[in-house]
Amino acid sequence: MEAIRGLDLAGASTRLGGKDALLGKLLVSLAVTHGEDALRIREALAAGDLPSALSRVHALKGAAGNLSARDVQTAAQSLEKLLREGAEPVRVDLEGDRLEGALATLVADIRSQLMPHFQPEQPASAALAMTRLEPLKRLLERGDIGANVLAREELALLRVALGTRADTVRELIEHYDYAAALALLEGGTGSGDGTGRVHP
Repeated sequence: MEAIRGLDLAGASTRLGGKDALLGKLLVSLAVTHGEDALRIREALAAGDLPSALSRVHALKGAAGNLSARDVQTAAQSLEKLLREGAEPVRVDLEGDRLEGALATLVADIRSQLMPHFQPEQPASAALAMTRLEPLKRLLERGDIGANVLAREELALLRVALGTRADTVRELIEHYDYAAALALLEGGTGSGDGTGRVHP
């Protein structure tokens, strides 16, 4: 595997026990799942939706850190800190620019070097995607915190199954509103109150 800007390749390979094929697949998944996160964070902040921005930047920080994508991880960590501290907008904008640049560079290298060899697995249909999301449904039904991890890992499947509702489902899960997320996942309606209950 060639060098990818912003990635500690040796560190990432060590984390995965030298399984470079797996690393390639995970990096492609990172690019597909999180490639637009910097834009979505900006949109959330512009709309005054700080919780959504924090949720997305925190998830990006974790995903990048898990694969030793140091530049993105560091920028996301700094932006998250500024947001939690209520820093002035100019500092947030500057850090947002740094994150956007680091993420764009990483994704560009992944797309050019890895995607031709490690295409992300695509489900045949929305119906098949829903079938493959059954483990997530079971976690949501039990109120299991593992749903948060699985939702991040299966965001591509969520988008195939739910289209534009996928990001809403993920944000509900990030805020532990599992009942509302499950209702949307199953095609139901309702709004959550943040406690896991769904109100008609």
